[in-house]
Amino acid sequence: MKVVDIAFKRIPGGEMETLEKVNVTIENGIENDCRGQNKNAQITILSKESWNNACKELNRELDWTVRRVNLLVEGFDIINSKGLKLKIGNQVVLQITGECKPCNLMEKQVEGLYNALIPDWRGGAEAIVLSEGVINKGDDIFLF
Repeated sequence: MKVVDIAFKRIPGGEMETLEKVNVTIENGIENDCRGQNKNAQITILSKESWNNACKELNRELDWTVRRVNLLVEGFDIINSKGLKLKIGNQVVLQITGECKPCNLMEKQVEGLYNALIPDWRGGAEAIVLSEGVINKGDDIFLF
């Protein structure tokens, strides 16, 4: 399991910015991300495999940032992962708090995307920060 890509948005509805690495804190989640102070959902995680399934259903290739989440990961079955802890790299520990359900913005961006993200947690998962540090693209992810 690996971190494939990292993104954040400075303001709600703002443009997604991608990074090679990011600082993560217990207080603010991903540095400069507007979502970081949400104490139940500081960081959002999307499975590359789930995103690919949603895109196949739409018969379109879409950049993962259209989903507007923070981390794109691969090799991690995100379905029903509430309560799992993820150690990312050597420092960061996240705990999954629940499903990241799609919002109406998904449908505004791409017709049919909202419904394509509903099954099997395709919209991703929400997590809180338990241990801070740096997340790098390519970091290994360990479940515990």
